[in-house]
Parts: sequence; structure tokens; C-alpha cells
Amino acid sequence: MVPLGDAKGTVLALMVELLAAGLTDANYASEASSFLDAKGQPPGTGQLIITIDPASWGGGVPRFTALARAIEDETGARLAGARRLAARKLAHANVVLVSDMRIAELSALH
Repeated sequence: MVPLGDAKGTVLALMVELLAAGLTDANYASEASSFLDAKGQPPGTGQLIITIDPASWGGGVPRFTALARAIEDETGARLAGARRLAARKLAHANVVLVSDMRIAELSALH
């Protein structure tokens, strides 16, 4: 269980298996062939998409925002995607504009 995040990670993985494979009658992870090679049959994995309107539930978005802020306020903790979003913001702040003419000149070099 340790590689899956101990007991909580294992239960989360089980929940995903039940939703994505059990409810869709697809292969469980242990039954699916590898995505990394062409050996065997197609993996036969399933997908389950659930949409929820957070505004239709009690606290909704303000409560989600409060939870996200509490996580971000913890030393060493970050939300999934936070590093990627910070890198994107940095890239946009330091963008170098290149004219179409310069791009054409550079493209002609190869």
C-alpha cells in the first residue's frame, strides 16, 4: 500500500477502479494490458465522466476556495498544477516577441 499513498491512497485508487472500470464493465488495472507496448489485446480500460454543478450544492465554490487557500497556506504544501501555473505566469511575464519576418528568416536557415 505504501507506493499508492498508504491506506488513503489505496482507497482512492480503489474508488477510481470501481468508477472507471467497475461501473463501465471495463478491465480493472490488473486485467488491462500495458499502454507502454503493443503486446496483447488493447487495454480495454474505461472512463466515467461525472459532472457536478457546485452552485447547486450548499457551500460550493466559496468553500472550495477556502480549502484551497488553507492548503496553500501550509508550509511545503501546494495544490496540484500550482507549479505549472506559476511557470506559465513567469513565461508570459518574460515573453520575447519575434516578428514574422524574423521567423521567416530563421525558418529559411534549415
